[in-house]
Amino acid sequence: MKELPEVFTAKKHEHKQIKRTHGLKQDVALYQRTNITHEKPRPHFEVVLIGKQEAGERTIGDQTITYEAGETYPSDNMWGTAGFTFQDLNRAEMKFEALAK
Repeated sequence: MKELPEVFTAKKHEHKQIKRTHGLKQDVALYQRTNITHEKPRPHFEVVLIGKQEAGERTIGDQTITYEAGETYPSDNMWGTAGFTFQDLNRAEMKFEALAK
């Protein structure tokens, strides 16, 4: 299964993994997220419950997309239940530790 990358860019933000769990029923990760389009970017922190996606295919219109099994970052509509944003690293770490128990 393909793991979430330690560093990736999405929606004009760079995500850098600070720490994560492995082998739990529900793995957790803590990322620093920075808007790369701002002149003076101020990072914030995201604690996420890592999702899992089975390998498969999806057809959209006349195009079929094949994807491999892998971990997933929560979607926008999962924020507040599987993803949490913090301005302060200490608060983010407290949430990470609470979810990792």
